Amino acid sequence: MGISVIIPVYNAEEFVAAAVLSALAINEVRQVILIEDCSPDNSLAICQDLVRQHPNLVELHMHPDRRQLGAGASRNLGLEKAKEELVAFLDADDYYLPHRFDYPLELLRSRPDIDYVVSPSQLEHDYLTNSGRYTMMSEAANNTMCNLFPALLTERHGYFDTNSILIRAQSLKRLSQLFNPTLTLHQDSELWLRIAYKLRGYTENLTLPGSVVRRHSKNRITHRNASSLSLYWDTVATEFQGREVHRTLARFIRLKKKHYHYLRKNSPISYLYLLYMQFYDAAVLPWADFWKTSADTSLPVGIGAQSLPEEPQHLFI
Repeated sequence: MGISVIIPVYNAEEFVAAAVLSALAINEVRQVILIEDCSPDNSLAICQDLVRQHPNLVELHMHPDRRQLGAGASRNLGLEKAKEELVAFLDADDYYLPHRFDYPLELLRSRPDIDYVVSPSQLEHDYLTNSGRYTMMSEAANNTMCNLFPALLTERHGYFDTNSILIRAQSLKRLSQLFNPTLTLHQDSELWLRIAYKLRGYTENLTLPGSVVRRHSKNRITHRNASSLSLYWDTVATEFQGREVHRTLARFIRLKKKHYHYLRKNSPISYLYLLYMQFYDAAVLPWADFWKTSADTSLPVGIGAQSLPEEPQHLFI
């Protein structure tokens, strides 16, 4: 099973070569797709050098007329160019570790009913200091059997970042939309929710970690604010309005949307919604019946082994 790794590149001249080389060091990576998004620094020249050095493995693409369209549109372009059976993502300022795909590949080879696997990542400072802190979803997220949507939406059992997912390219074709280009930030989080709702996935905690995340002043995510989060939750609310979503989760979405709506306006009402969400998280979410499905323990940590339905099963009470 070959892997296409998609790397959007913007203002990453210090990091992109290391990111590419970390992907090329993994035997199963047979295509590295660089999408250069009109960077003002020397990123384009470095990407061109990488293509010259690895012409059979590294590709470079740009948007028409060299327009700057953002990370979401860049990843979508990369998905158009992907040729391998599996797809992974890597931010240009991060890097994989050599064992990144060992366990996810083992799982996907043996379980054709699973669409995607998410693995832990780690901040570079924590990795270098061996702190034991990881960005990950706990094994409890698998208790809803193939449906990571409740855990991912509420973040009750952690979350994962863009570098952490390995997904079948064929499964992505079942989605009506990939990354939402109208979102300047949080395009990945919004897509992961739709993937978790539509497709069958599992979280594994054996790869500790599989990728390393750098934090620095050029990170786009450092620019997130109340306005970007308000737009994100507006988009999530619109996306799942009218869909079959458990009423507890539907109410959670409405609370988040209201909180960030008022926070964006600097209204004190946002504080009331924050208190309500804290109560909801402590007194309502833990007792929802979608957590009560038992995980199958016949496979290693984090994996269920029973025959799964074609799509995740959602409870609509």
